[in-house]
Amino acid sequence: MGLHYYEEAAIAGHPDARFDLACYVMVDGRIDRAVKHWIIAANLGDDDSIQTLKGCYARGEVSKEEFAAALRAHYAAVDATKSPQREAAEAEEGVKCQEEHRPQHEAMCKERAAELRNEILFRQPENSHLGDCPICVLPLSNDQDEFSLQSCCSKIICNGCGFANLKRQQEKSLDFTCPFCRQKMSESVEVGNMNLMKRAKANDPVSTREMGVKHYNDGDFEGAIEYYTKAAELGNAEAHYDLSVLYREGKGVEKDEGKELYHLEEAAIAGHPDARYNIGLYETMNRRFDRAVNHWIIAANLGHGDSIQKLKKCYTHGLVSKEGFAAALRAHQAAPKTPEELDKNIMKRAAANDAFAIRQMGMKCYREGDYEGSFKYLSNAVELGDVGAHHVLGALYLEGKGVKKDYGKAIYCYERAAIGGHPAARYNLGLDEGENGRFERAVKHFIIAATLGNDDSIQRLKHCYTIGKVSKTDFAAALQDLHPPMHGSISSSSSGNAGNNMVADETEAADICCASCGIAEVDEIKLTKCDGCDLVRYCSDKCQQDHRPQHDAMCKERAAELRDEILFRQPDGSYLGDCPICCLPLSLDIQRAMLHTCCSKWICDGCAFANKLREIEARLQQTCPFCRHPPPATLEEVNKNDMKRAAANDPVAMRQLGTRRYLEGDYVGAFEYCTKAAELGDGIINYRICIWRGKVLRRMKK
Repeated sequence: MGLHYYEEAAIAGHPDARFDLACYVMVDGRIDRAVKHWIIAANLGDDDSIQTLKGCYARGEVSKEEFAAALRAHYAAVDATKSPQREAAEAEEGVKCQEEHRPQHEAMCKERAAELRNEILFRQPENSHLGDCPICVLPLSNDQDEFSLQSCCSKIICNGCGFANLKRQQEKSLDFTCPFCRQKMSESVEVGNMNLMKRAKANDPVSTREMGVKHYNDGDFEGAIEYYTKAAELGNAEAHYDLSVLYREGKGVEKDEGKELYHLEEAAIAGHPDARYNIGLYETMNRRFDRAVNHWIIAANLGHGDSIQKLKKCYTHGLVSKEGFAAALRAHQAAPKTPEELDKNIMKRAAANDAFAIRQMGMKCYREGDYEGSFKYLSNAVELGDVGAHHVLGALYLEGKGVKKDYGKAIYCYERAAIGGHPAARYNLGLDEGENGRFERAVKHFIIAATLGNDDSIQRLKHCYTIGKVSKTDFAAALQDLHPPMHGSISSSSSGNAGNNMVADETEAADICCASCGIAEVDEIKLTKCDGCDLVRYCSDKCQQDHRPQHDAMCKERAAELRDEILFRQPDGSYLGDCPICCLPLSLDIQRAMLHTCCSKWICDGCAFANKLREIEARLQQTCPFCRHPPPATLEEVNKNDMKRAAANDPVAMRQLGTRRYLEGDYVGAFEYCTKAAELGDGIINYRICIWRGKVLRRMKK
């Protein structure tokens, strides 16, 4: 009887009742009915239903089109409840109530406001105000000599990425462009200033602050105050810090200790370590040593050297406990401050068989001229399944650096990386085909690489289009990131000939005979296809051996055609696929995603960060962004999770177990797990099995 009332409420338009109905039928295994309920509730603006549909979409229980339509309808329903009039009415009512209650509430309000301010002020930032380099996504050093500001896009780029971009441009004789936005570098200071002015007018906080710096250096303190204030309002931490300096020195404005401290606090909250350090000094002047110690601990955790020195003195005077100082020292040492310390972190991860870190070590050796060391690291990364390492190995074989020059192996490595979804490797294959006069094959490679986001391929296609090597249609499709139709699709024009095709198929079947002796296939005699080309059939192994000499050339030609069909088939995306939460393609930089063993899902850093921020603000327990399961605390728990999911035929968990067995030297166990994962459709493990097969077979023979 209770279910009847749920249904009636849902019919009347109650989204909560609709959501509960969906949960009820979901328990009974009627997923299709549950999805319909959730779609209706989501169209009414129910947040829980749209979140549940996201999970259904990730599991394949709802189509992309249905989910997209539900998402659009959900946004429309939510937006329909908003209006300027409603917001104005709510604001006016709130102000009226606040004014009436102010006299009896004022003292408690100030006390609570101070508590909230302290909660915000003493919250440990995730990183410094500089954030991460937008290219390598590693934390930027506090040393300003280790990065540079690009005036064209207002991005702060670390020196490592800047050097890598400069070297690429020099090797390929390209124009000098910004490492991030690919805009041509400013030819003069005047052009750079014009770029800053243009972006400052568009309310870019970084450019606005830079304009303030220029006015300050020119002695125009009033102009500096104007730009700094605007940049601070736009959320720039450096501008807040600069304003605190001006209010302390009284340049362009009257000295004001209160405003100085306010701007220092705002900069410190945003992660500015120097501002945090200065607040600590201010607190010591007022004999509030406990607050000063807290500020210096936070600054030390961000890698601030002066703060750790202050904490040492506080420890010797008994103002900070041994445990507190030790924890701050560990965090300070762990904070990446210089490229040398970043290298140490990568070396540590490489020692733990992290494929990405091993490739990074190989790239570092390459930049330093140690090509043999680079070849060694990259070979290890390839064995661990790193697609990017295949691409770099191809370059080493092509240039003969660290290994004997081998054109065949170079092309093989490029092909393996290209099949794995590596756009730069695909681009290099196109260059090779073009140099050998095979422009049709080159264009195919460039088109695939362009749809995977490779800018150089787009430029090559432009050139090919201008000289008539690629059609206007193909070039437009590449620009619009279109994919070719799936192989085997049936066009509407062929439906009318279906009967004729069936007759032709029957006639062809009747004419099937052995290519060597000519015997026809009957019930007693079954013919087998040539395992190389599928063009001809044989009645026995002897006939196949006899026919091999005259068939060999045609077989190899057809095998090459089949290989090209696979090689030039446009992937729907990279080998990493999509993040199951935001449903966006995962970045080709594997460091921007993480595999969660609890649910075997790859989650992008954006979704993981959003989940972490939500948990911190709501003071919730740390959980997986996808399945909401607490993360495993030990390696034993990780293994237990993988074993449990592998028992349920989860291909990702089986791949993880196979990888672990391989790293432990148990090649037989690795091959067993990985083979089963491949049978269950895991795409990545097919590649790894090819790499591991030799070691596994040698071990099995022993």
